[in-house]
Amino acid sequence: MSYLLAFINSPACGLSQPCKSLEKDLASGYRFAELLVHQKVLPADSLTSLRDVPDDLDQCLHNYDTVCKGLDTLGVSYKRAVIGKCISGHRGAAASLLMPVKKALAARGQPPAPPVELSTATSRYKKFTREPLTDWGSDDFMQRTMDSRKPEQWNLIDMDVHLRKFHDEQRRQERVQSEKEEKDASAAAETRAGKKVAQLLQAREKAVFFRSWLDDGDRAWRANQMVKIERERSQLRYELALRTRRGNVRDQETFDSTVEGMDGVLGFEANMKRLGIGNEVQQAAMGPQLSTLAESGLAYLERIEQQARDQVMTVEAKAEMLDTLKQKAHMNQHARHERERRRRKMMVDQQASQADLEKERAKEQLLERLMEDGKRQRATALARWEKQHAREASLRERKVETDRLRAVAAVAVDKGFDELTETCRAQWEQDAPARAAAAAEQKKVNHHKAV
Repeated sequence: MSYLLAFINSPACGLSQPCKSLEKDLASGYRFAELLVHQKVLPADSLTSLRDVPDDLDQCLHNYDTVCKGLDTLGVSYKRAVIGKCISGHRGAAASLLMPVKKALAARGQPPAPPVELSTATSRYKKFTREPLTDWGSDDFMQRTMDSRKPEQWNLIDMDVHLRKFHDEQRRQERVQSEKEEKDASAAAETRAGKKVAQLLQAREKAVFFRSWLDDGDRAWRANQMVKIERERSQLRYELALRTRRGNVRDQETFDSTVEGMDGVLGFEANMKRLGIGNEVQQAAMGPQLSTLAESGLAYLERIEQQARDQVMTVEAKAEMLDTLKQKAHMNQHARHERERRRRKMMVDQQASQADLEKERAKEQLLERLMEDGKRQRATALARWEKQHAREASLRERKVETDRLRAVAAVAVDKGFDELTETCRAQWEQDAPARAAAAAEQKKVNHHKAV
């Protein structure tokens, strides 16, 4: 952070005000724009519409839009989420955006550095690359030596003899490693094929499961509909039976009341006739009544006829009775309408309650199935993760073993070259007097032949 502050406060950046905190001072994006304008990445008139107002979100977004154009021109890769974090003042966001800008500005205008050739390039140990082995079973030392060496190259032949064991060991290790790599490649191919088969089986199992799930749901829905229809039928039959029972009870009570009233009226009238007593209105109109024992038969008949004439209903009484009957009929019709409305409302409420109950049951069953499916998927994922983890561990072990074998082979080759060099050098020094004596002898022989 300190070197980024030193960079942005340097004269090369050309800021109008020093920057004390990257998160606070670069939140508005104005300082970024000043840096890019000073470095001639953006045109000089780009600052005319920009203002350093960190609290104004719209102005900050406008400033960073201009900064993003400069970053695209400079070839700096960035993410839009980093811009939002810079505006919010997140810790490290401004530094993560300023660092690639600094690197891009430092690399701009400079030619690429030529590759430096190492001083030990000719003697440095080369990276091991194994060519495909095409000569299995034809590694004959004698034949290979005769094909590659001439008889006068006795020192090279001697070196090949000393290096034979190292060459054989190298070829053996190469063959072992090649076989191991082929086995690993075949195992990886089998693993991929097994994974693909497992994925296909899993997809097929999912399809079968969802198909059976939908079939079970359809069968359960049809069964629920039949139960619902049968329940509605039984409820309607029960309600009809109740209504019939209430009508029968009401008719019976009406009949009993009518019979009881008729019996009471007839008994009362019989008693009144037997006692010769009428109501007060009749007594006032007809005068004092005589006992049936004191009046004649003709007077009794006249009195009875007069009572019948007095008891005949008038037109007003008849109209009043008809109005009363009409009101009672209207009230009965309204009562029947209200009973029917209450019955329909009760049926609708029962249907709604039953539908809610079925939905709750279906939701609970769905949640249970989802939980079971989740458990099964988690178990499958755990097994897959364990298998992947074991495979990665095996790959790491094989990689470590390969590196170890390569290191052992490199050490063995270096050691063999060192021993061969020392052996050849000692043999050469040891044979030097013999070669000198042979040369002197050959010189004498040549001299004698010339003489």
